[in-house]
Amino acid sequence: MPVWVGTSGWQYGDWAGAFYPPRMPRRKWLLHYAARFS
Repeated sequence: MPVWVGTSGWQYGDWAGAFYPPRMPRRKWLLHYAARFS
């Protein structure tokens, strides 16, 4: 049985520099998130 992992959202400013690279534009956050979660 496959397991799908994710969060309740992806536009959290607190994640900049921790999950998202420090200078990544917000418009690229969803692509970055989707590449790492199911």
